[in-house]
Amino acid sequence: MPHQDKGRDRLPAYNHQALQESVDWILSGATLSSVAFRKECRWSPRSLIATALFWVWSDEKTLKERFVAARKIAQRALHLSKAPASSYQAFTKMLRRWTAPLLLLLASAFRQRMKQDLSKRFCIGDWVVFAGDGSRLELPRTVSNEQRCSAGSRPAAETSGGPAVPAGKKPKPKRKAKPKKKPEAISARPNAGGRANDGKRRGLERRNRRGRNFG
Repeated sequence: MPHQDKGRDRLPAYNHQALQESVDWILSGATLSSVAFRKECRWSPRSLIATALFWVWSDEKTLKERFVAARKIAQRALHLSKAPASSYQAFTKMLRRWTAPLLLLLASAFRQRMKQDLSKRFCIGDWVVFAGDGSRLELPRTVSNEQRCSAGSRPAAETSGGPAVPAGKKPKPKRKAKPKKKPEAISARPNAGGRANDGKRRGLERRNRRGRNFG
């Protein structure tokens, strides 16, 4: 509705200006002059870093589409007089070659910016916090915490990793598992004995028949 726009700033917001300020803030302390590309290369350290950042942040479906969008944004945001190379293959080759040295320069510059701009929060006491790990929980050694959380105040089953047992109750003894019966060995030829007996019986029958005939 028209009356809802009254009193608002109608000037358009240029996002590329904010991106330029962000890139300049990141690269302000980095000595990129120590990195030199070939003379015929259409990339510069500044344009390569900015395009790589925009490429990662892009929401296009494919990597090539992200590269096309990131290259256009970098060219407009950084006011590049020479457009970077439009080949995606050349862009990935530049990243493989120069990511490691550029990352070292950016990390050093970023640490200095954090130390300067966040000087009030950079140190906690006399210590600089580099990382935090939440996998281990420690408590102050007060009397109440030791009585409640120390290993001596808990049942043995709980400290050993078993289920907790309420106070005043004894843990149930574990039942021993019954040994499994081994399957009886099965002969590879179960009918071998039967066949032998059949042969003997047939032989005796033949002899008896012959004796009767001669008699």
